[in-house]
Amino acid sequence: MLSILSGGNTHAEDAMKGEIASEDEFTSPSVSAAQTVAQIKIEGIIDQRQLRYIKRAFADAQEQGATTILSHISSPGGELFAAIDTLEFLTKTARENDLRMVAWIEDEAYSAAALLAYGHKEVYLRPDAIIGNIGIIFNGPDGQMQYAPEKIETALRTILDITAERGDWDSAQLIKMTARNQELYEARFPDGRKEYVIEDNKGLFLADNPEVNPDDPSQWVLVLGEDRLLTFSGTKAMDKNMATGLKETIEEVYAAIGTSSESIIDLTPTDLELTARTMGGFAPLFIGLAMVFLFLELKSPGVGIFAILSASSAVIFFVMQYYQDLAGNWEIVLIALGVILVLVEVFTMITGGILAAVGGIMLLAGIFGAFIPSGFSWDFSNDANNQAIQGALSDFAISLAVIVFGGVGAILLAPKLPFINRVSVAGAITSTSDDGAANHIDIAQDTPRQRGIVTGECHPSGTVQVNGKTHSARSENSVFIEAGNEVEVIGQKFGELLVRPLEAVQDSNDDMQEGVE
Repeated sequence: MLSILSGGNTHAEDAMKGEIASEDEFTSPSVSAAQTVAQIKIEGIIDQRQLRYIKRAFADAQEQGATTILSHISSPGGELFAAIDTLEFLTKTARENDLRMVAWIEDEAYSAAALLAYGHKEVYLRPDAIIGNIGIIFNGPDGQMQYAPEKIETALRTILDITAERGDWDSAQLIKMTARNQELYEARFPDGRKEYVIEDNKGLFLADNPEVNPDDPSQWVLVLGEDRLLTFSGTKAMDKNMATGLKETIEEVYAAIGTSSESIIDLTPTDLELTARTMGGFAPLFIGLAMVFLFLELKSPGVGIFAILSASSAVIFFVMQYYQDLAGNWEIVLIALGVILVLVEVFTMITGGILAAVGGIMLLAGIFGAFIPSGFSWDFSNDANNQAIQGALSDFAISLAVIVFGGVGAILLAPKLPFINRVSVAGAITSTSDDGAANHIDIAQDTPRQRGIVTGECHPSGTVQVNGKTHSARSENSVFIEAGNEVEVIGQKFGELLVRPLEAVQDSNDDMQEGVE
């Protein structure tokens, strides 16, 4: 079934309004004797991610001089607007580049996949393969699946009619794959000819063909009634002239179109690419977790598991976005530079926070850019661009929420998780005020400041032992303090002790003494 989701783009919306190209624009490409065949695979749900793969595969095919595209289709259907966008792309690209379009259905091509299959000039199926049932469904107010209203179905019937015309497929049968409330008839002429007629065209057909008597059951046969959608097996599709041929294997298809497996340009997606496409919806979560793990690493002594988790999450994110044609080199560079600037500021505090602010802006800009399709044009009069921006903003908001709430959770919940305590700090990180902590240290100005020993090097975060208890600590001015050095506690913030190396304290006292003298 074709599902209706919110949004759409210019081609899809124009098509649904009936503002589609005329038949004159869809001339059939010529078939050259010398051909180069590129094979793509359309499998799984038909959506915008699938469309991005198809566009990239077509670009690769054209770069390698392909004159024929063989689409290996195996899909249960997908999203309505994505399917229309993909159909428009296939037909437009084939027309502009004089491509021969061949489809191969090995097992199933339901709904959106059937729509795409009949966008090809030639369709080969296995005898037991299934094709058809282009019904449009959506979630109703009660959450139940419902068929789309007549207004939307009528627009899709127009698209199917034009698709049939340009591919030399039978229009009435193709329309009956989506026209749930239209009856399909077979008209049998006295001379033995047969023609299929959809109910909408019944009156006009009978007027043009008075030799056919609709009251004679031998001349006017009901093929499929209301509340039914036409679906074929491969054998039935061949019998009804809705298939070019029946082939058991892809090798037989190669032979039928005049090529061989050795000559094919294989552009089918890899397992890694398929995994990236499947997990694409989780991309905002992974980049958010990468930032949260980086924050936890800065709160932990040494370089440990959080650094590994942060790097792993970031790699997964970029792999997913790269294979969806979302993240490119500039986004990676922007994010990397942003992280570097933030880290430099954290460890040196040389600009009083300016570097961190600039780095943070670059980091967020890079993350947002990694959700925008490659080749995006900033033309906001184009609904497709507006949809892309809306999707990017939605994913970016999810990432930002993960970063913010994950950071707050790290501060508030980390001390309560035994695992976090074992790998990071044993000190509490529970307070968000300057004077609160699980193990309070007296830092009043009129009392001697307490001293401790660094047990986990501060870079700038680490651990310090004071009076036999271990606390999370941060060095003043982000200076590096090796383990074993003695420090003075000069404050507390966010549940961490703020410490200063004892040498610096001594130097400060000496300077003050010299000033008095």
